[in-house]
Amino acid sequence: MAIFRRSHTSSILTSFGEDLSVSTLDVQAVFGREKDREAVHKLFEHGALRVLLVGPEGVGKTVIMRTTRLESKRPHIFHVGAWAATLFPRDAVSHLDELKVAVNDSKHLFLLLPDIHQLFHVFRDAEIMNSFIFEFSQMLAISRVCCLATATTYSNHFDIERSPLGTLFERVVVEETDPIVTVAILEERRAQIERETGAQFSHERMKEAVALSDRYIFESYLPNKAIELMRAAAFHAVATRGAGAQVQRDDLLLPVCEMTGLTLL
Repeated sequence: MAIFRRSHTSSILTSFGEDLSVSTLDVQAVFGREKDREAVHKLFEHGALRVLLVGPEGVGKTVIMRTTRLESKRPHIFHVGAWAATLFPRDAVSHLDELKVAVNDSKHLFLLLPDIHQLFHVFRDAEIMNSFIFEFSQMLAISRVCCLATATTYSNHFDIERSPLGTLFERVVVEETDPIVTVAILEERRAQIERETGAQFSHERMKEAVALSDRYIFESYLPNKAIELMRAAAFHAVATRGAGAQVQRDDLLLPVCEMTGLTLL
């Protein structure tokens, strides 16, 4: 396994990101996403420099990105939207030179860009936004750094594909998991969720969490909406019955009612 010195990471990447080469891979987090991860690796193995994970919110794009590793490359997550939001609009393009130096000075870099579509919503002035995105695209193309990014399906279609970024990336479409796979994902992560929330889940409650979220919650997608429902139910169970409480059906129904306005209890 390659060892990288932290000094290679410049301050701009550190201030708005995280060196993942020193992080432990969370195998549980990517359970059920083996095909998506394999598709990403195949693209890089066949010479792709930049890959974009496209899919709705909550399907697991960020988890896939954070757990992807390339041989002899140092994965570093950089929140480019958050960085761009700190820039004075009229000077934004000039600051790309700083980012270019930071990227070029970081040896063996594998650049991870979550929610790259945020760049299209940072600047109100369309001319400034278009200029910034053009120069940012040029920077990625010239630096030839390996890059893995994420974007929503909507923004990929209406923003990225209509911009200079559109031609830079190969796509991997990340679909919503089906209920059966989602139950398996929850089983894999049950111990972690129980540890974090202090509640206990039976297999039946997890199946109900998937069924309820799939039927009633439409603002998000599986598996994330089922995981969030489990967390909400767990916190309610602990708040009303104490640590170690077993999650009941009513604990699941209450947050669904609050989110949807339906009367299910």
